[in-house]
Amino acid sequence: MPLAFANWRVLRKLPMMLFGLMLITEVAIADARIDYLLHCSGCHLENGSSSLPDVPDLRETLGYFASFEAGRSYLIRVPGASQAPISDAALADVINWMLLNYELKHPGAPLFNAEEISANRRVPLYAPDPLRVSLLKGAKS
Repeated sequence: MPLAFANWRVLRKLPMMLFGLMLITEVAIADARIDYLLHCSGCHLENGSSSLPDVPDLRETLGYFASFEAGRSYLIRVPGASQAPISDAALADVINWMLLNYELKHPGAPLFNAEEISANRRVPLYAPDPLRVSLLKGAKS
């Protein structure tokens, strides 16, 4: 078979391969949104706000916390995140989805990955409120 013919056969499949890659990307985004709705929106509501006085509004502080190591650890270790019945990679996708969709005040924080989630997730955070208050005091000084 001539080399040019073999390359043409591969090139003919390229649009379908690219379409498949786009679908996989869209499914990953959809999965993160669905995981957010299933595991986070009970407290943070569908739009990232909060339903209770003690639940922080994601749109206000998510990017701030994601911008430094102790804040990133806090986001991973809060009970709702750390105990969600999803994989480390899926939790990274959810937090990244939240950063990309809800963060308006502190954009540009680095995205999370499964390794970072795994390194922090297994360390229980029994009192998230005092830690959140302490970390927010650092933002005001």
